Amino acid sequence: MKSSHATLFPVLALALVVAATAFRPGDAPWIADEPLLLYGAIEYNATPSHLWKIHLPFTPAPYGLIGTRGAHYGPLAVWLDQILLVFTHNPIVMIAIRALLFSAITAAALYWLAKTLGVTPWLAVAIMLSPWLWFYSRQLWDNSLCIPFCAMLFAAYADFILTRRPWSLRLAALCAILLLLIHLMAIALVAPIVLHLAIFEFRSLWRFKWDIAAIIAIATAISWPYWSNLLHGYHQNIPGGTSPWRGYFFPIFGAHHLTAAGLTNVLGKNWHSNAILIDVTLLAYPAVWIAMLLAIPGVWRILRRSPKASPVDHIFAVAWVVVIFQSLLDGSLHVYEGPHYFNATWIVYAAFAYLAARVLRPWMIALYAVALLIVTVAIAQTLHDNAGIRSPNFGTSLSEQIAAVRQIQQFSADSPLQIDIPQWTAHRVALTTLRELFPPPATERPRRSIIVRYRSANPVDAHLMVWASDPNGE
Repeated sequence: MKSSHATLFPVLALALVVAATAFRPGDAPWIADEPLLLYGAIEYNATPSHLWKIHLPFTPAPYGLIGTRGAHYGPLAVWLDQILLVFTHNPIVMIAIRALLFSAITAAALYWLAKTLGVTPWLAVAIMLSPWLWFYSRQLWDNSLCIPFCAMLFAAYADFILTRRPWSLRLAALCAILLLLIHLMAIALVAPIVLHLAIFEFRSLWRFKWDIAAIIAIATAISWPYWSNLLHGYHQNIPGGTSPWRGYFFPIFGAHHLTAAGLTNVLGKNWHSNAILIDVTLLAYPAVWIAMLLAIPGVWRILRRSPKASPVDHIFAVAWVVVIFQSLLDGSLHVYEGPHYFNATWIVYAAFAYLAARVLRPWMIALYAVALLIVTVAIAQTLHDNAGIRSPNFGTSLSEQIAAVRQIQQFSADSPLQIDIPQWTAHRVALTTLRELFPPPATERPRRSIIVRYRSANPVDAHLMVWASDPNGE
């Protein structure tokens, strides 16, 4: 009975956390990349194609957005938007669906990894309370999709190392391909796993070669327009004034998503929270660093080909190589300027945190979880009360923008429109896409002079006000 409760309660807690990510989905951000991706999906769905000599009433997106380093991202995020558009044109509903899928996959992977490494599954619950996982789960963005798929890839491959179950390897191969169809920074995770498979699991690779080959062949055929464009159209672009050394050392702080650190990056300088609670979550950094040191003897046993090397040693050896690969990748591309660059490798730091938790007391884990929970709930409530927050990386919430667009659409298309909110002036596509998703009524509409501005001068309040007047002064 005790054993069943030890399994049931963490699973119920994870289910509750997963459900909570879809609560108030209209409070999510809607800035630039989200509307760009969705606008592209709308256009691709409206464009017929003849792929493989088959007439299709839509066009599968050949690639995604172009990144700051010159490469097009993969088309998977646009494909997902294209599928969601078949069922709904309401981006709030899309966010709710995606949040549930995102967090369910992430929670399942964390739970599975905890079981594989023999640690309490309550650690999976604690990590799922991270404000960063909550925040990224509620975005119609491409980059954030790396979070669930990298977690499932590492959990599946760790299980394969331990059990040699073929379906775990198949799932890992599928997740690796999906990751590469999201963002190329996933190479830092995918390449070490492929190397480990080729060097230490060659017999298993050969045994399941046809399964893996079939997965790769099908995925390549479906996504060939993307790979062709990448091979022939990539021109590297390294921003001037950036430092490679900051990139090389950037992965040291890879435990970022396990903490409440750096929230001003998203919420801006006007965001304030309990500093003590945030400091408690920062203990994840030294815990991960200590665990990385504890894993070195196991890596050394593998390098010496010692018969004492265990499957767990191999799991953490892969994790260590991921950190090294990310360092090389970030250094060569001068990447260090945002927490989202951890989205494809964060899971290995969660694995190191699991290793560290073996020597922690249960009350320490509980304190850490409570601190994360309180900070995340405080953020959620603040964003709801203020309709978002006035920061470049969050801005006015999606539901508030939709309400403003619905008001604008009540007037004729030739109505003069003055926009006094930086979010829409800097990213006009946010307004354009919402007007496409929420067309005006079919009835005759009056012509008015329209002004959109913030409701108040409060630097935190992101509510909008739409003011309309007769342009003729009548």
